[in-house]
Amino acid sequence: MASSTDTDMLEENVPAKTTTVQVKWCGNDYDVVVQSDADVGELKRRVEQDTELPSKRQRHINTQTNDELADNYRVSLLDSPPTTFLIGLNKPDLSLYSRYFSYDNANRSCSVKAIKLAKKKDFLSDFHEMPTAFFRGTYTLGSFTTDCLLKWYDTKDKVLSSLRLMSTWRHPNVVVLQNIYKLHPDYRLVISTSSFDGTLNGWLKHGEKNKIEENRILNMDGKFTPVFSRITLDLLDILDKMIRRKMCPKDLTVDNLYLKTVNGQPQLKVFFDDVEDLRGKAQTYTEKLYVKLCAEIKKIMTADVLIQMHTGTRAYCDFIEKHGPDCIGKNLAKLAKFYPIEWNDEDKSKYLIDIFSSTRDCSAALNACGIRWPRNESEDDMCQELKTLKEMMERANIENNKRKAELKLQGAEGRAAANKIREYIWNCDIDYPNDLVRLVRNLWKHFSTYPRYIKTHLGGSQSAVLRKFEQWCPDAWTLIYNTVGQP
Repeated sequence: MASSTDTDMLEENVPAKTTTVQVKWCGNDYDVVVQSDADVGELKRRVEQDTELPSKRQRHINTQTNDELADNYRVSLLDSPPTTFLIGLNKPDLSLYSRYFSYDNANRSCSVKAIKLAKKKDFLSDFHEMPTAFFRGTYTLGSFTTDCLLKWYDTKDKVLSSLRLMSTWRHPNVVVLQNIYKLHPDYRLVISTSSFDGTLNGWLKHGEKNKIEENRILNMDGKFTPVFSRITLDLLDILDKMIRRKMCPKDLTVDNLYLKTVNGQPQLKVFFDDVEDLRGKAQTYTEKLYVKLCAEIKKIMTADVLIQMHTGTRAYCDFIEKHGPDCIGKNLAKLAKFYPIEWNDEDKSKYLIDIFSSTRDCSAALNACGIRWPRNESEDDMCQELKTLKEMMERANIENNKRKAELKLQGAEGRAAANKIREYIWNCDIDYPNDLVRLVRNLWKHFSTYPRYIKTHLGGSQSAVLRKFEQWCPDAWTLIYNTVGQP
C-alpha cells in the first residue's frame, strides 16, 4: 500500500492540463496559456505578466456574443478555439493607458519612432503595389515594442473627437486605434501593422490589372462575386452596430474600406476617422444622415461600370438606397443577407409559407408591393390560364363531393375518409395582389392533393408552380421583399 507521501509525489508528477486562449488586443493576437479550469480572473493575471497591462484595467469580451466576461467565468466555456477581445480601460492620470498623450512629455511610458519618409518603400504598399496613406514606424508601450503604421493629419482636420469616439468600441472588422500623438503642429495616428494588408480599391485594381475574376465587384453574369457580397454584408453589419451605439460615419467612400487576408480570403476592415456622435441629435438630422449614408453604400456597390449589372443585383442596390434609411441601425444587414438574388426554390417556398404564417399581418404590404394579377387583353378579368385553373378546381370539387357522398354510405371508416377529402376554395379578387400571393402559396403547399389534370396544368411539379408565378409577375420576389422584408 502506498504511503501518503508516495501518493503526493505521484500527483506532483502529473502535468496539469492547459488551454491556450487567443487574446486579441490592439490589432495583435496573443496566445495566453492557462490551466484548463482557469477563470477569466486568472487569464487577466497572465495577460498582466505578458503585457504589463494591470488586471483591473482589462475587460475581456466574448467574441461570439460581444458580452463582457466576469472574472469567475471559466475559459473552458468559450467556443473553440477559445478567443477573447481585450479592451484596456483608460485612466487620465496614467499616461501608459491614455488614448492621447503629449509626444514631448518626459514622463511618457509610450514612444513612437517614425522612419524618414524619403522613399516609396517607407509607406505600406497596397495590393496593386502603390503606396497607401500609412507609413511605417515602431511603437513602444512599457517593455513591449512592435512595428506599427502611422497616418499623418493636419491640425485643421477635426479627427480627434472622431478617433476618441471610435476608440471606445471594438469590432472584429474595425481597425483598432493604438494611440494618437501630437508632433507639433500635426497629429499622427498609430495602428498595428497587422490591421490590414491594403485597400479595397487597391485589391480591385490588382484584380483588374491581372485579370483575377474573384478580385472584382461583379461576375461576368452581372451578379456580385462571393467575396464582394461578403464584404458588403460585413459593412452593413458594422454600420448597424455603430448606429445602435449612437455613432455614424459622416462620409463613406471606398477609401474607408481596407482588406486583410485571413486563411487565404480577404476580410473587410473599416477605418473611420470622421464620425458623428448621434447622442442628442434631432431625428430629422439623423434621418438625412442615414439617407446620405445609404446612397454612399449604393455608390460603392455599383462602382463596376465595365460589366452590365444583373437586374436582381440592381434591385438589391436600389433596395439598400430606398429602404436602407428606415432599417439601418436595426436589421439592414439581416434584410440584405436574405435578399432574393440567389434564392432557390426551397428559399422561395419557405418565404411564401412564412409570410402567411407570421404573427404580423402582411396583407396591406402585399397589396402595396407593386405586383398585379395577370389579366386578359381587355384588363377586365384574370388571364385565361388562371380562369382555366379556376374551372378545373370547380370541377375537382364536384368530383370530390360525389366521392364524399359515396364514402359516407360505407359506415364509420368511410365517413372518416370522406372528411379527409379537401375542398378547393377559390376566394380571390383580382384587385388585391395579396390574394394572388396567397393562391400561389396554396398551390405550392397543397400540390400533392390535386388531381392529375390540375397538376399537369400547373406544370407537373411544385417547382413549376413557382415558375408560373414568376411568369405571371416578373420580379415578384424582389417586389414582395422590398415591401414585406423578413416576415
